[in-house]
Amino acid sequence: MSDAVVRCALWASDLTRLRQPWSPDREYVLVEVRSDRQAEQLARAMVVEEDDVHERLGRGCRAFVWDWRAEVVSWLWVSTGEEAAPPLRRTLHFAKGECHGWSAGTLEPHRGRGLLTGLLGYAGWRMARAGCRTMWNGILDENLASRRAHLAAGFRPVLRLTAVHEPPPTWLWMRPADYADVRLVEQARGLFGDELAGCPSTEHARAGWPQSNESEVRAWGA
Repeated sequence: MSDAVVRCALWASDLTRLRQPWSPDREYVLVEVRSDRQAEQLARAMVVEEDDVHERLGRGCRAFVWDWRAEVVSWLWVSTGEEAAPPLRRTLHFAKGECHGWSAGTLEPHRGRGLLTGLLGYAGWRMARAGCRTMWNGILDENLASRRAHLAAGFRPVLRLTAVHEPPPTWLWMRPADYADVRLVEQARGLFGDELAGCPSTEHARAGWPQSNESEVRAWGA
């Protein structure tokens, strides 16, 4: 996929239906990152600076991880309020009762064990106890492993998105996912605010802007 054109979807999960999640093995333990030692382990697993982890925690993000023999091997960040969506070059805005799961990962030796599915369930269960009813996650179309994990965790695609970044400005094309609840589709569109713009230019069409009837198109300009 070209960086100039990004195809993805917003997926949602009803957190009110979740039960306390399972563990695939006694050696894997689900925890929320709170201590400096856990933050250090998470930074090492993500291959980022520890300051980056503390910055996220400091602005209210929550990090849920699988701990394996005192090491973080899988992780998921969750935000409320608002969070940047870099592939779309947008900021998503979440209403009260909504949250956003993002920046998930699993170390190579621990993949194929359903860890992301377990993390999604655990994080959703914890966020439901904090008053959230819906979790929104964005998934690139090319990320088949993440799509399978989200399906297994009870997520379903709601809004399909195509971001065309070249030529500037960025335009965002969206349409409902197949069989998506109409109310969820409107909620998903609302995450982008009120930056409703006009039609894309001829240059955007030449760059790969998808063709559709007007009833399916809503575009936001940068």
